[in-house]
Amino acid sequence: MDRKLYLAIEIETYEDFFTRQFIQSALQEYQVKLLIFDAVMEEIRLWKE
Repeated sequence: MDRKLYLAIEIETYEDFFTRQFIQSALQEYQVKLLIFDAVMEEIRLWKE
């Protein structure tokens, strides 16, 4: 059984911090997968591999 680990991040944190170029480069280099969610609406906004 293959499982994937995702780092869950609130949408505001993603927009404020995780969209920076050096963070994007690190995420790509270390192959970090993200699950971006909206805490207010209680919904997943984006799965990013």
